[in-house]
Amino acid sequence: MRELGRKYREGIVKKHSGGYRQGCCANIGARIKWLKRWLITKDSWIAYLNPKTGHVRAVMLVDKFFHVRTGRLHTGSVKKIHICNLSR
Repeated sequence: MRELGRKYREGIVKKHSGGYRQGCCANIGARIKWLKRWLITKDSWIAYLNPKTGHVRAVMLVDKFFHVRTGRLHTGSVKKIHICNLSR
């Protein structure tokens, strides 16, 4: 995958569903199921895979609307991050 850009980090993360809605930073009060995913960060995209099957679950491009938010103010916890781009 060398031609797809430089790889920065990869590893297991826990994520929850709901990223394809408008207003990606909205906080919903519903019960959320957390899933383990293998996250890969590259210079122009981020992808996560199902660690059991190896299937790619989603790819997010680093576009002009890409941003990462951290901290209790933006995520409700000091241990969470929130990633958005034009499509999520």
